[in-house]
Order: sequence, then C-alpha cells, then structure tokens
Amino acid sequence: MADIAADVLDFIAEPEGKDFNALALAVFAYQFERNTPYQRFCAARDVSPATLSRWQNIPAVPTVAFKELDLSCGPPQKIFRTSGTTRGQEKRGRHLVPDLALYHASALAHFDRCVLPDARRLRVLALIPSPATRPDSSLSQMADWIIAERGGPDSQFFIDHTGMRLDA
Repeated sequence: MADIAADVLDFIAEPEGKDFNALALAVFAYQFERNTPYQRFCAARDVSPATLSRWQNIPAVPTVAFKELDLSCGPPQKIFRTSGTTRGQEKRGRHLVPDLALYHASALAHFDRCVLPDARRLRVLALIPSPATRPDSSLSQMADWIIAERGGPDSQFFIDHTGMRLDA
C-alpha cells in the first residue's frame, strides 16, 4: 500500500499538473485486487481494471454496502461507524480505514480548499461530540483535526458525554 498511498498523498498535497485519471485508475486496480467484495461487485457489472480507461466509469459502491460488508484493502488502523439513524444501532455501517494518514490528509485538504482558501485560522464551534465521547465517529475525528490544526483560539467541542455544554 505504501506506493499507492504515497501517490495519493502527493496528489492531495499538490494536485496541479498531475494526471487524476491515471491515479484514480491505479487506485481502482489496487482496490479491485485487494477487496474481494468490491471485486465481486465490479465483476457483476463486467468491470475490471482491464476494461476501464476513464475514472468516471469506476463503479461507486452504494452506501448500504457499508452496512452489510467490510470493504477494505487491508487491516484497519481505525474503524469508524455510522450513527445508526437509518437502520438502528444493530445495523450500523462500518468504515474500515487501513491508513489514517490518507484520511487525515484528504479531510484537511478538502476543508482548506472549501472553507479556508486564504489559510486563516477560524474559531471552530463543534456542535458534535468529541472523539473522546464518540471515538468511532469519523465526523468527530475530522472536526478534531480541524480544531487542532486549523482552529483559532477558543475552538472547541460543545457536546460531551453529558450532553450539550451550555457553559462553554
């Protein structure tokens, strides 16, 4: 995974002038080889790395699949779970993340491009539980990274294990 991860991290850091199509097809080939449920999903649609030339034709996995299958290309470094609002706590989806550095880099790069293009630090008031309260929440994890690395003074979470912090 080191080579493909390095290529993706390089693209995230500096996408200008890079061939996104080639990278996306390489990531697809990597996932197709190493993720058996995804390989079966693609095969049912007659899609393989040999049949694709454009990233737009890579089959997207429906969100319900994450509630039924573990979709990963390796052992997870971290497991995030959905909130369970759609199908209840017993059917919470799982997102197995084999490389948290990729998740971290992509979350912050997207935040920077969409929210902080001028690289300012803003006060972040997170009205969601912190990772200490919800360690399996990807949203809480991303907000924690944003607070730590992009947040201004007094940035903080306003929900803890007791509920909304009205004193904050």
